[in-house]
Amino acid sequence: MSLTPRQQQILQLIVKLYGETEEPIGSRTLLQRSVLQVSPATVRNDMMALEQLGFLMKAHSSSGRIPSYEGYQFYIDQLIEQIKQESENKPEQSSKLFGERYYDVQQFALHATNQLAQYTGYPVVVLISKLSHRRMRDFKLTKLSDYQLIASVISDHGQVESQLFDLPYALKDEVIDRIEQIIQDELIDLTLDDVYQRMKLTIPLKIQQAVSVQLNFASLIKKAIEAHDSPYYHVAGKNHLFNLIDPQLPTEGWRTLFDLIDGNEAWYQFLTDAKVGLNVTFDFTTPPYHFKNVSIVTAKSKIGNHVITFGLVGPATMPYHKIMTGMQDLLIELSNY
Repeated sequence: MSLTPRQQQILQLIVKLYGETEEPIGSRTLLQRSVLQVSPATVRNDMMALEQLGFLMKAHSSSGRIPSYEGYQFYIDQLIEQIKQESENKPEQSSKLFGERYYDVQQFALHATNQLAQYTGYPVVVLISKLSHRRMRDFKLTKLSDYQLIASVISDHGQVESQLFDLPYALKDEVIDRIEQIIQDELIDLTLDDVYQRMKLTIPLKIQQAVSVQLNFASLIKKAIEAHDSPYYHVAGKNHLFNLIDPQLPTEGWRTLFDLIDGNEAWYQFLTDAKVGLNVTFDFTTPPYHFKNVSIVTAKSKIGNHVITFGLVGPATMPYHKIMTGMQDLLIELSNY
């Protein structure tokens, strides 16, 4: 559906002015607050055309108009393309919003979430999940006493998981070294999933054949897998939600929204399903509540073996250009990791 350049300009102005005033916008206001060099009648005709196309709505008996869902969506689609073009033409330099670089992408994501919440005044969350299966880089056994040892597994990304094991009887140091060597020879560089299966089935038998001891370290590997698979989630500016909630919303609706931001299964799924890049969701619904005045801006990127999704929760009338420019800068910063 195509609009004339002037109709696009008028729609952009109405979205912007309605976001600032939350009052219906009439032709007189548009001419006073813009550089449009046309007559009031021309503006009214364009507004009527936009209304007929479904991009604007009449507010009660007022002569002014407010953006419809379709109008917001058209505006956002155009804005995303505009912001992408602007970012491509920017000289390569670090965003002042996010400041210094961090060695670890997770540390940067935490910092960026806090900065965005402070910059926008809206709640911001980040969900970090992992794409690839990690491999076992090393396995170590450390003797604590004659009847206890600590087993440690180190992944190819430096993640270390350890567990205390009780021994059925005292083992000599050379026996412990032999067990360690068997596991290293058999399992180094395998994925943790493969290590877990072999640690349950074949490795205990090999250990028993070699040193006549029954030991099973499968529980440690399972612990390492669970630690790797667990997503990282952080929320900043949660108290800003109080500025978004409709006072007429029942108490249970408030609780639902706060539970969502704290991180429940439905919210994780929403963030997981978000498309890569910048996107906006209007009229957010989480049964049985419909938060019609709430919008969610997401910025998603795949960095190495991480999938990082930021979500900003704000009013439908939020200043989208400011918000989405900041989040586009964030995606650019992430691409440097």
